[in-house]
This record gives sequence, structure tokens and C-alpha cells, in this order.
Amino acid sequence: MKRLSSREPYEQKFTMATGADQRRGLEVSLGVALKTWGRKALLLLYQDRFSKTHPGMEPYNILMLKAAARFMLKQNKAQADAIQKNEVARFDISALHLLLRFACDFSSGSNRWKDPKTLEGNIEKLKHLRNMEAHWTEEVYSKENLEEKWIELVKAITFVLKHGGLEQWMPIFKENLQLIKQGEIYDGEKVLLQKALQSELRELYRNSRKTTLMPLVWAGRLFRFQHSALQAYITTKFSFSQDRLETFIETNGLLENRGNCQVMVLQGESGTGKTSLLRYFASAWKGEQPCPVSTLNNIDYLMFLDCNAVSNTTFTTSDIIKAIFPVTSSSTDIGSIVEILRQATGRVMFLIDSFDERLDAFQKCFKELQIKFPKAIFLVTTRPHLTPAISNLCDDVPRVFTAHGFNWSSAKACVSKLLLVENKPENPDKLLKILSPHQELVKIPQLLCWCTWLWIEQGNTIFSTRGKIFYSLTDFMIRKLCHISNMRIIAEELPKEGQQWLSVVAEFAYNQAKKGLGSLSKTSEEIKCLEAIAKDLKLKPLEALSSLMQCDSFMSAQGEHVNFQFIHTSHANFLIAYHVFERLRNDKITITSLIKDLQMDREDHLNICG
Repeated sequence: MKRLSSREPYEQKFTMATGADQRRGLEVSLGVALKTWGRKALLLLYQDRFSKTHPGMEPYNILMLKAAARFMLKQNKAQADAIQKNEVARFDISALHLLLRFACDFSSGSNRWKDPKTLEGNIEKLKHLRNMEAHWTEEVYSKENLEEKWIELVKAITFVLKHGGLEQWMPIFKENLQLIKQGEIYDGEKVLLQKALQSELRELYRNSRKTTLMPLVWAGRLFRFQHSALQAYITTKFSFSQDRLETFIETNGLLENRGNCQVMVLQGESGTGKTSLLRYFASAWKGEQPCPVSTLNNIDYLMFLDCNAVSNTTFTTSDIIKAIFPVTSSSTDIGSIVEILRQATGRVMFLIDSFDERLDAFQKCFKELQIKFPKAIFLVTTRPHLTPAISNLCDDVPRVFTAHGFNWSSAKACVSKLLLVENKPENPDKLLKILSPHQELVKIPQLLCWCTWLWIEQGNTIFSTRGKIFYSLTDFMIRKLCHISNMRIIAEELPKEGQQWLSVVAEFAYNQAKKGLGSLSKTSEEIKCLEAIAKDLKLKPLEALSSLMQCDSFMSAQGEHVNFQFIHTSHANFLIAYHVFERLRNDKITITSLIKDLQMDREDHLNICG
């Protein structure tokens, strides 16, 4: 390798850096130009052609007359919703291509849509470039390759305007396209940092560290189905209130219903699908096409923060940036990253999970984030009892959504999937009907999984009273997930070690309820104590803990973190009631004195004990 002379380094380094910056600048320029002026060219053509072809008609009704269009709309519900409501602002290039092809009297022959000398062919070219744009950061494209794509983009837009009868728009399009290209190329340092931040986020979601759903474990076997949240996610039910009217929505419509609110608070009990929703959004944003959540198409920086991943007792903006961008922040000034995000204004979105569990540590920083990024969108999760406290931290009134867990159709889809894995012919409606008097067993995904497994093995007999159901579930999970003295006890009576473990965890739940249930780190004194007891009982500690609690793993700049929490309040209540029952049976004590200090639903405990 040639050694640089003392007079060469600075000049050569500057030339190399400028070339790299220009290449990255072209990537950004192409994306911006497609989403703005490429889309606008197709929008102008659509508005002109549709009004002439189908005056007074609704575009959705026209599309539904064509089988191919119906099929495409079925594949993309967000796109179908935008077209059905005729919300033009939500029409992206894919939607406009669909409308032009099937609702504007263009040729139905595929040859014209492949011909670069036809109007149809250049509409197709813009759609093709938009689909490629998501992959320019993943594949090796030289500066020359990107220059060719830029020329193709300008030619396609020009052709659409000229041959679509929109020549009067050509001067303003030409001027703005030039400004986009020049502006991005010459701000090389900014572009380099923009691409580094976006690449780190997309790689984070692509490698599944933030986008997998909890695998289902049963009898030592791992059922992952499709591990990616984008494939495995089963939609849950959400609602929001406006003008005293409660509106129920599905997953993909949540962001579309934020109105003018910059902050959205997603409240729900443990297990109702809050974290799964955030992981689904991250998975959908990472570059898959088409994106089923249309709002995410307009987001350049989607930042997923698990509050439990930041170990500090008090958060700062710097802590947040380091947790979200561990790679880039290790070699870049934090202030430069903040400035890039600030300039992105409304194209920045924060997904903040477990806000309620770190409220004291995070509340000051949350107010700082709103000041630093006043146009950013925030979606934070919490349990309902802390919604008012979080709402008070918002600069403006937030839109509050409630997660209700599974509805009937999603619960049926979940049960059907489990039955399919086990090759069982049973009708899922049969189980759901049995569980319907106890709504939390239907709507909480993990509880429903437990019930399904138990039903497959033991049938209907154990599904009577609520207390008996939870006792059967708990006994079942200890058998299925615990090796006791290196053996798994399937059919016989649960050994005394298993019964003692149930009593230990029940007492732990009781003690935790005096402080308010929450998640605990694997390194906490409480979890360490449980692990030691499990060893003494000849159980495998992680196995034993996971049998009666949910184990969550997540990554941060400091490495992997493991937390434990009860699956749902209803199961925690059963364990508390179990401990209360044991105390009443063995000690001279009243039930009133046992439950007076609990920060949970006392009536619920009494009902289970009864």
C-alpha cells in the first residue's frame, strides 16, 4: 500500500470523504424526491384523470369492480382504508399507482405498463423506483449507479407531466428537484450522520433484537411460528374516547387516530399487547414493502426505547440517545445527533415502553424530550393507574388509547394456531365458549395460551370456577416447565418441592402487592432470593421462575437485560389469594388483617379465596 507523503494526507482524505458524502447524499435526495415531487406528479395526474373519467364517483367503489384491485386492497388494509375514506393526504406512490392503473381508464394490457415510451410505463417506473428506495442502503450501489437512478427519476417525472397534460407544472418541478439534489450533496457531514442513524435503527430492527414476540414454550418444546413480529403478531383490540364517545379500532388504525396530538399514551394491564404493538410497529417500519401502517411511511427516525434498558436512577437526554444509538453515539458527539433529530421535526417518532415502571427516573427527561423535539410523535405505554401522572407530564393533552387484549376473532386465531401445531381437530369456539365467563382468560394472550394447552391435555373438566381454573393452570405450568430433581412430573401428584415452590411464589406475590406489582431485574435481591430457594428445592432457577412469571429479555448499550413480572394481574391475584388461604389455614389470623395493606383489588382476592 502506498504511504502518503506529509503533503498528501489532508487533500486525499478530503477528496475521499467528499465522494462518500455525495453518494450518501444521492441516496437521501432520491428518497426525498420520490416521496415529494414523484408522488405529487402521480397525484396531479390522478386528480385530473379520475375527475374526468368518473365524475362524482368514489375511487374505492371503482376499484372494487376490478378483481385485481380488490386483491391488492385486501393485502394492504391501511391503503384500502385511506382510499375508502378518500383521504388524499394518505395516498402514497403505491396507492396512486393502484388508482391510476385500475380507476383512471388507462390500458389494462401489461405490455404498455412495461414500455418506457408510454405514460403507463413511466407511472410504473416511479413505483419501481419507490420500491427500490427501501433497499438502497442494504445493497452496494456506487455513486454512478445512483446518478443513473436520479436521471431515471427525473425522466419519468418529466414524461408523466408532459404526456399527462400537466406541462404547466414542469418549471416548478425542475427547480425543486435541483434544489433537493444540490442541498443534500453539499451538506456531506449532515448526510453522513443521517444515514448512520437510520442504518443503525434499521439494523437494530432487522436483526430482531427489538422485533420478536415472546416464543411459546411448552413441555420443553419451542413453538416460534414466524418469530418476526410482522409475521407472528395477532391484532388486539384498542379504543379511545372523544367527545364522550368510545371508539374501538384495530392495530393498524391506532396511529391514524391520533388527531393533532403529539403524544399518545397506550394504557393497559400487563399482557394486553402493549409491548407487542411497539415491536410490531418497529418491525413494520424497518423497510418491508408495503408497510401496513401508513403513518410509518412518513417517519425517518423510529426510536424504540425500553425504559428498563437504562440502568441510571435518573435519565438524561444523553442517556436516551446512547441507549437508542449505542454504535453511532460511541463515535459521534451527542449534540450533533440531537440536532439531526431536531431538524427532522415531525418525521421523528419515539416508542417508549414500560414508562410506568421507571416513572420517577424518566419524568424529567420526558419533558426535556418534548422541548427538544416539539414536532416529534411519542407513543408511550403504561398500566392504567399511572396514566394521569404521565398525562400531566405532556405539554398538551395526549390522546389516550386503551389496550383490551384479544377480541373474539384474534383469540380464535391464537387458539387455532396452537391447535394446528398440535394437530388437534377441535373447534376453537368450543374452548372460547367455556372461557367466556372469565374474560381475562380470553383476552390476555399468555393466559389464553396456557388455557389452550391445558384444554388439549385435560379437556373440559377443570374449567369450572375461576379459582379452580387458575389453580389447575398453575399446577399444570409447574409440571410442564419444571424439572424437579432432574425429572419432569407429568401424570403423578405434584411433588412436595413443586408445592413448596408454589407457596414461595405465592408469598412473593403477596409481599410485592404491598408495594405495587411491577417487573424486577434478574439482578434484584428479590429475584436472587427466589433463585436460591429454587436451587434448595432441586429446581432449575430460570425454569422455575419462568413457570409462574413472564421472563422478558431485551438489549441495551450495556448488554442483555432480563426482567421478571407476573403474566397478568388476575394470575397475581390468584397467587396472593392462595397465600392468604394458606395463612388462614395454618395461622391464627383474620382475612381483614391479611389484605388490608395490599395495593390491589381486595374484592378480587376474596372472590378467589371464596
